[in-house]
Amino acid sequence: MDIGIVSSRYAKALLRFADENEEAKQVYQEMQQMVASFTNLPMLTHALQNPTLSKEKKAMLLVAAAKTEQEVSISTKRFVELCISHRRENIMQFIATSYAAHYETANNILSGSLTLAHPVSEKLKEKIQAIVEARTQKTIEMKIKIAPEIKGGFILQYGDNRLDASLKGQLETLRRNLVAKTN
Repeated sequence: MDIGIVSSRYAKALLRFADENEEAKQVYQEMQQMVASFTNLPMLTHALQNPTLSKEKKAMLLVAAAKTEQEVSISTKRFVELCISHRRENIMQFIATSYAAHYETANNILSGSLTLAHPVSEKLKEKIQAIVEARTQKTIEMKIKIAPEIKGGFILQYGDNRLDASLKGQLETLRRNLVAKTN
């Protein structure tokens, strides 16, 4: 069984089902939350692989893993039940990741991150996002990270692009150049 193909097929089916129920955006947020839950709670994977755990408890775990600030959508609940009845709970992390990718493609969304040494104004964040959106002709979902270790400047990542304009990155480049010239 090719996990990538299977998870992609399930994700596409969920996207169609969620579109029909007009819950695609909410399901997208829930699948992102589910991916984060799998990442932050490694025991979730172990619990789902436990053969003594009932199907109902596995469904409760997955629905709880997808919970955002609002009630979990009907589409997600029904999909989780379907996956458990077909014994696909062990690939739910892959399905959730695949759903997010399919949703982003269908809605012309590109994920990005902006790493800063210090918090900056909302206006500056919006300006950077607008520049990237104009360049890519896509809507950017920008995640902001504060990382004091970069000392200053920023690191911008979106799609396959990375712009390291951090002080730490510039110092590292300078160090490499000096070492290369001395050799």
